[in-house]
Amino acid sequence: MKTLLLIFSLVLIATTTTIAQKGATTSTVKIGMVDIPTVVKEMPEAISAEKELMDKGSKFRDTLSQLQKQLTDRLEEYKKQEGMLNVQAKQEFQKELQSMQERGLRYQEDKFGVGGDVEKIRLKLMAPIQEKVQKAISIVASEEKLTFVFDKASQFVLFADDQYDLTYKVIDKIKRGLK
Repeated sequence: MKTLLLIFSLVLIATTTTIAQKGATTSTVKIGMVDIPTVVKEMPEAISAEKELMDKGSKFRDTLSQLQKQLTDRLEEYKKQEGMLNVQAKQEFQKELQSMQERGLRYQEDKFGVGGDVEKIRLKLMAPIQEKVQKAISIVASEEKLTFVFDKASQFVLFADDQYDLTYKVIDKIKRGLK
């Protein structure tokens, strides 16, 4: 009797699980993908933001080059005069050279390092562009009744059928205006 009850319970659990799984698979999941770098390349404001970033970065590089040239010139001057300098004058010269080198490294880190001016400018310029792209993706995803949208350029998409690529629909939505 206990064996029969156990078999009946197992059959009931298996049947319930199968019915639950069939019920879960009836809901449709639609997935789309967007190649965000391609979308951004098509946006005129992204092109002008990139140009502005390059211009500011170029100015920073020019200033850094000037600092490096000043250090190089001063170092050559030191090498020429080294034999004629007394110990105290050599130490002062070396201290000045070290200070110039540190100032150059500090400038480089402040402008080009992590959290530096170039990164801050990039984030400031790209924020409205990213918002616009995100809004366009949301609109297209709603229109297409998608459940998920992945970035095609991301390393996390292992397979994607081109029929679900929304890149050009997002570009079209941005060009026509977000409505």
